[in-house]
Amino acid sequence: MVVRDTVTVNLTETKITGDGKGAGVYARGGTDMTMRLDGVEVSQVAMGVYVKGGKSLTMKRGSVDFTGSYGVGVYVGNTAMAELTEMKIVGSGKGSTGVYAGGGKVLLEKVTFEAVEIGVTMLGKGTLRMEKETRISLASGGGIGVMVGGDVTAQLSKVTIEGGRKGKGTGVYGMGGTNLTISLDDVKISKVEMGVKMLEGKSLTINGGSIKEVQMGVTMMKGESLTIRENSRIEFMGNYGVMVGKDVKSADLAKVTIEGDGKGTGTGVIMEGSGKMTLDKVGISKVKTGVYADNGALEIKGRTTIDFKGSGWGVYVEKLVKNVSLDDVTIKGEDNGYGIHAVGSEEMVITMKDVTISKVGKGVYVGGGKSLTISGENSTIDFMGEYGVKVEGLVTTHLTKTRIVGKESVGGRNNGVSVGVYAVGGETMTLTGVDISKVQTGVSAEGRELMVTLEGGMRISNVQTGVAMTGSGKLAVEKETEIQFKDGYGVMVGGKMMAKLTETRIKGEGSGYGVYVGKGKVVLENVTVEGDGKGKGTGLYMAQGAVRLKDTTLRDVAKGMTISEGVVHMEGGSVTFSGRYGISVSGGNAFFSGFKITRQENKGTGTVPDADADTGTVTNTVAGVGAGVEVSNLAKVMMKEVNIEGVKTGAYVMGSGFLVMGKGSISFKGEYGIYFDQGYAVLNDVHITGSGHKGTGIKMGDGQLLMVDTTLKEVAEGMTIVKGNVSMVGGSIEFKREHGVLLKQGSVLLNNLSMKYMGNDSDATFLKVEADSVVDKKGERVLNTADIKAIGIKIDGQAKARGVYVTNGGRVMLLWFRCVCFPFYVL
Repeated sequence: MVVRDTVTVNLTETKITGDGKGAGVYARGGTDMTMRLDGVEVSQVAMGVYVKGGKSLTMKRGSVDFTGSYGVGVYVGNTAMAELTEMKIVGSGKGSTGVYAGGGKVLLEKVTFEAVEIGVTMLGKGTLRMEKETRISLASGGGIGVMVGGDVTAQLSKVTIEGGRKGKGTGVYGMGGTNLTISLDDVKISKVEMGVKMLEGKSLTINGGSIKEVQMGVTMMKGESLTIRENSRIEFMGNYGVMVGKDVKSADLAKVTIEGDGKGTGTGVIMEGSGKMTLDKVGISKVKTGVYADNGALEIKGRTTIDFKGSGWGVYVEKLVKNVSLDDVTIKGEDNGYGIHAVGSEEMVITMKDVTISKVGKGVYVGGGKSLTISGENSTIDFMGEYGVKVEGLVTTHLTKTRIVGKESVGGRNNGVSVGVYAVGGETMTLTGVDISKVQTGVSAEGRELMVTLEGGMRISNVQTGVAMTGSGKLAVEKETEIQFKDGYGVMVGGKMMAKLTETRIKGEGSGYGVYVGKGKVVLENVTVEGDGKGKGTGLYMAQGAVRLKDTTLRDVAKGMTISEGVVHMEGGSVTFSGRYGISVSGGNAFFSGFKITRQENKGTGTVPDADADTGTVTNTVAGVGAGVEVSNLAKVMMKEVNIEGVKTGAYVMGSGFLVMGKGSISFKGEYGIYFDQGYAVLNDVHITGSGHKGTGIKMGDGQLLMVDTTLKEVAEGMTIVKGNVSMVGGSIEFKREHGVLLKQGSVLLNNLSMKYMGNDSDATFLKVEADSVVDKKGERVLNTADIKAIGIKIDGQAKARGVYVTNGGRVMLLWFRCVCFPFYVL
């Protein structure tokens, strides 16, 4: 049928059958032409209906079956309006188009397309509406369900588009145009390669519906906005679910489900645009990468969930992204991969609130950028591998109320190395109220200018090392912070670090060190370092550097403090230990004042070994076991108002160590109050007390000692000097057994002091000299010099002890002394 320049054409209940060529209906008219086809069936034609020009075309309850290789079921050119209702259009496969419109207004309702390569094409300027269960079934080789371009506004509602057996082609394709607008409401697309693709346009909106059995879901390359919402569902098997190109200004996904094929490939959402993308209440699963962004600003919120496979990423951010915000988001892996991986520009800002990351190899990685903020009481990072949070070169990092959990302290991957929070470089990192557990190291940091602060009741537990920091930065561990570790370190610093710990509690289990200073400067104020009381562990160990302790408590440890080299100042607090020593200084200088050193028994059932594996400390001997203070290797120790109690040996000095002690006391239970293997000491107003008149107050193997107003009491013997020089001014000596003072080589000067024998043995002696003979350089045996000079001393022998006993050429000189009933012997 051919119509030309006719005003009105009506066809009803008509069948038009061709011979495989030409058009079933061909009409060209003026602006007023109207065509109405009701119940018309067109078949065996190359082109079903061709209308160009006119006012309107209406087709109802009919069908078009065309056979041309590149035929068109219905062609509408320059017609103001076209309406197709309850129509069936059947093509011939490759090259066939169901409906082609060159503009105007086109409405399709309950139209069925079959075996077409392109279901509907509309170009130019106009409006396309497809509604009410319109269905497009593409040819077996695939094709395009709906193709629009130019300044068309396309609105599809309750439309179904299904590809062919080969799964090729595109469901909806926007060719381009600055004002092109596409809206899909409850549209179902399946079995094509690409669900929806817009090369260029103003906006693409998808409300509800589904895109399934596709390689890629939705692509928008250029335009103002992409919107996907209202329970839309995208299931893809290839590269991605949604891709936003670099020239798209904004993208908004809300209440959307995106699902991959579960084979560990593909990306849920790709963002390349420089604008902003928002994901709200989105569910992404069965993908390798949840969200990939390399430009613009990314916001994910509203209970969005991301489940990724294998060694993938929950969120992957590249360097052109300026802002990333996650709020109320859940990311879950398969015991591998990254929760969040971001490598940004210098201006990148990342904000996370109430984010849950679980079953990942690495929680959050940020390389470069301006800041990272993680907050919210529901923020949790549960990881299986190397770290929970790692930042490199980031200006500012702030974590608040975040819970970070590893697999176990030595159970992570990477040969067991796992870190809760790891910082390399940058300027500041603040952890407020953060809870870290089940990792090897809680917090690890290194950098030249990095400032790390732990505050607000932060807790680190079930770790091997609580905090480890090196470099030349600063560390502040502030009040209410608690660190629990096992067989490692509570806080370890090195390099040129400056660290300050305030009102912090460090509790260790097993062996290890509460605070370890490899180098740098450390201040501890009101800090408690506590062991498990089972005879292992050291409160503080310093290899080099400077440490100041104020009102700090070291307790329930085997060894309170070990100083190998450097400067230490401790004021106030206390040291309670159960092992070899309370404090050992084997190099450098130490000043202690106003605290107590106490030895206690173990809480466990085992015994404390006399020997240990420490290096840089004195060789273990009976004298050195259980000492309050050890001084060796030219170290210098000054103590003021320090009280030492319950120890086996009060102080042990060797290796030319130097001990100065003033206004303090030593209460010992073992063999010696002070033992000199080799060293020097000055005691002023010091009171040395034994237990049950056992042990020796002072024993000197080799050294020099000056005492002023010092007392020795409740001891078996007062002083034994094998070799050395001793001067004692003021004070007193009370002894019960063999001697008050025994000298074998050297000299002793006693000035204005009192001596009292408390025993009942007539062989006891106040001043005893047993000079030994030695071989000199010439090979001749000569007697050692052994002289005791006593000036103004008071001796009370209780009518039992001897006053002086001298042998082998020793000498005793007594001047202005007062005695009570003692015999005098010189042999």
